[in-house]
Amino acid sequence: MPTATEYPVYPSTQPLPDRDALLAIVSSSTRWQILRAMHDGGEGWAAADIAKLTGITVSAAGKHLRLLTNAGFCVQGRGRLYRLAA
Repeated sequence: MPTATEYPVYPSTQPLPDRDALLAIVSSSTRWQILRAMHDGGEGWAAADIAKLTGITVSAAGKHLRLLTNAGFCVQGRGRLYRLAA
């Protein structure tokens, strides 16, 4: 069986946030709702869609989406639609 050093190592396209930042990001139930909705389907999610789903303002939804994007969980595409990062 090959050892861990025998497998190729591919560099990440984005650096991971530090542990405390990562825990702060995923500790929000609203952000979990957003990630679950993105995982379960849809081509893309606008801040207004997220706001309607979670019961928060569009402004608050935009802040959550920016935080998730900056952390590498999702990406912003055309028309300000967000989806999970690949």
